[in-house]
Amino acid sequence: MSARIIRIKAPAKVNLFLKVLGKRPDGFHELDTLFEALDFMDELVIQEEPSRIRLICNVSTLPRGPRNLVVQAAQLLKDKYSVSQGALIHLRKNIPVAAGLGGGSSDAAATLLGLNRFWKLRLPKKRLLKLAEELGSDVPFFILKSPYALARGRGEKLKALKVRSKLWHVLVTPRLKVLAKDVYRALRLRSLTPPRTGARMLATSLQKRNFSNFSSLPYNTLEQVLLERYPVIQRLKDDLIRGGCDVAMVSGSGPTVFGLVKSPVQARRIARLIRKKHPTKSIVVASTLT
Repeated sequence: MSARIIRIKAPAKVNLFLKVLGKRPDGFHELDTLFEALDFMDELVIQEEPSRIRLICNVSTLPRGPRNLVVQAAQLLKDKYSVSQGALIHLRKNIPVAAGLGGGSSDAAATLLGLNRFWKLRLPKKRLLKLAEELGSDVPFFILKSPYALARGRGEKLKALKVRSKLWHVLVTPRLKVLAKDVYRALRLRSLTPPRTGARMLATSLQKRNFSNFSSLPYNTLEQVLLERYPVIQRLKDDLIRGGCDVAMVSGSGPTVFGLVKSPVQARRIARLIRKKHPTKSIVVASTLT
């Protein structure tokens, strides 16, 4: 009898809109954001293990123990539901680490979803969303398995969106070590000019496929901190716009910069231009996950 194996993919995300509304009493920040899932993914393979949680990963610098979100997610599920079985999890990272693309959060969500099947727990999505909240602000979005979602609170108050619009992205990740906590700590909300738009307005534009003023709607409060600290981010934004992108902005807490276009042909052409100018950067073409 062959061993059971479950394979599951963990998509990247970008924040098409991210406004930080203020700091909460619990130390987190109140957000108004629009998530978009992409067809750029990590891959997890779950196999049988007698009793413990064991992680194998193709990125040698990532921790394999309790500091890794995949291990945290597996252990949380195992402890909460008194699971006697273990699991051997093979994680293949394609999404750059600490890049503002939600790779770690997505891996954690995929672990919850995969182990729910592997251990035959049959937990409903509502229960998995609650567990995801304990792991991190972006994790619940990936449990939702929706291409687009509005989010409030620290990212856990989610509303899935029915949107047929498919966007194409050129993702450029410079080799910068950026920690989200440092970016939030450096944020000076009072010095920023608030946007005239909101996540809901951008969502409505996508739902109606109204792209006449689309370029003016995306926004990221955290971008100003990154632009002040890392001049390369402004250069990447400028090069993406010059290459033909309708929008160029930072995703999440960075440092990935993404440009938006309306066709795969256009995205691949711009990616070639950016590779010539920035040969050391990680450059990926991705589209909305369908």
